[in-house]
Amino acid sequence: MPNELSSNALSSCGAQARERLANEPLVSEMHLYLLPLAPINSSQRALLLKCLSDDEQAKVGRYQPKSRNNALIVRAALRHVLSLHTPSHGRLLPDEWQFEYGKQGKPELTAAQYAQTGINFNLSHSGDWLLIGVLQAPAHGKRYALGVDIERRRDSTNIHTILKRYFAEAEITDLLALDASKQRHRFFDLWALKESYIKACGKGLAMKLTRFSFDINAARQRQNSDNTASTNSNSQEPKIHRLSLDGLFSFSSAESGVNPGPSGFNSAESGVMSVNFPEPVTPESVTADIDYSPAQQAVMTRINQAQSGHYGLAESPLTKGLQLDWLSVPLQHSQDQELEQELEQAGSSEKADNSWHSYLAQLDEQYRIGVSVSL
Repeated sequence: MPNELSSNALSSCGAQARERLANEPLVSEMHLYLLPLAPINSSQRALLLKCLSDDEQAKVGRYQPKSRNNALIVRAALRHVLSLHTPSHGRLLPDEWQFEYGKQGKPELTAAQYAQTGINFNLSHSGDWLLIGVLQAPAHGKRYALGVDIERRRDSTNIHTILKRYFAEAEITDLLALDASKQRHRFFDLWALKESYIKACGKGLAMKLTRFSFDINAARQRQNSDNTASTNSNSQEPKIHRLSLDGLFSFSSAESGVNPGPSGFNSAESGVMSVNFPEPVTPESVTADIDYSPAQQAVMTRINQAQSGHYGLAESPLTKGLQLDWLSVPLQHSQDQELEQELEQAGSSEKADNSWHSYLAQLDEQYRIGVSVSL
């Protein structure tokens, strides 16, 4: 269990408090949920639609057919993941979550539900995968600034055109110093990190990407140094878990007509979770052939072979921990008044260098994951 900081420490604005916070482990473990996106049939679609609000159902219906399934899976999966993290005394079902949106469209829980749960979240999807990040604040703690991004390596992207417009000079210099065969990999490494940062700030592309940079070379040198253990002990690497479409369908089929008891949810082999009365209730299995790609199956096999994750709930064969090689990457940016105001609005301390934690991982040869969080 990570060390916990008091809400008074979190709200302190003094220089000593900021320095101490920067050297403490994160208050809560960061959990990342990885879900393969695959075609679903009409009966599965109907099950997932049940947990969406009326306005979300309308939004999903406006998507083109090719994008409609993914849009539905993204929204339904987020609601199910949030329910995994609610305490047993205040359990919220997937259809009970309520959201509000920032100026740039970043979703977050309503003030009332945040006060009840302390859940900060962010999500991203690219290619075959959906990524959902969850971080819970201590009681009465302020919101974290959390952003996650997953990027699929694309050979068709003209990286050099984008470099000049969106990357800082230091990032461009480091990238161009690499062999040509490695430049495209570095580009998507940096893009995943930069996207996670601007999403955490809630500014999106309205934030000028050339005003901040990530130094991956310095991060790797630090990781390989003799002081690796002491350096990495100051921050907690995200823990990544698998979700299954089968599990979402099974849980959805169990929602109607079953009222969760105070003991909350237990995971079951046929679904992400089943409702637990004095005697466990196993949801009716929803059978269907899900067309996962070979690459997706390979990653899911790796997750299944890894050590089980644990959420304070029963452990499940459908939610396994995947051990990724996370790299803690330092953030640097030019100090100016406009940027300081943006960071303050995002919930960070006055100096981004002292309060932000950013991480990079490679899911496989094709996908990169970036995470940024501010205390």
